[in-house]
Amino acid sequence: LGDEVREIGQNVTQAQRFFFSATWPRGVHRVIEEMVRPEKLITVRITEENTLPGPAKAIKQEVKFVAIKRKKDSFLGWIRRVMSSADALGSPPRVLVFVGRREGADVLAREIERVAKKPCAVMHGDRFQADREAALNAFRSGSSPVMV
Repeated sequence: LGDEVREIGQNVTQAQRFFFSATWPRGVHRVIEEMVRPEKLITVRITEENTLPGPAKAIKQEVKFVAIKRKKDSFLGWIRRVMSSADALGSPPRVLVFVGRREGADVLAREIERVAKKPCAVMHGDRFQADREAALNAFRSGSSPVMV
């Protein structure tokens, strides 16, 4: 994952880079430290002193580079495979999907439901608080194994 983060960072043309995660492996953390000037690096740690934040053992991170015009089809094919393979094993894994704009979150959630044949919760700022809480509870309980 560190090499992928380095490649993304080298291809960013804007002056600012923001990295957020509670689950980065140590290799990714080292790459970020190489890319960001030390005086601009802010790290929040909820671990023991003198340890780096690391990935939660139950979280699998994947990075896949695809052409922008293939991004949606590639993602929908991936989620269909993940959810259908999970049917044979019992309960499906939970998948948390981040999108760049909330306007597309509802549309993507409906497409996920169509291809994966599983409920998909949606949470964003245009939803009422009660709807956001219901989406989070559905995701936590597993009744909606995917949340956008």
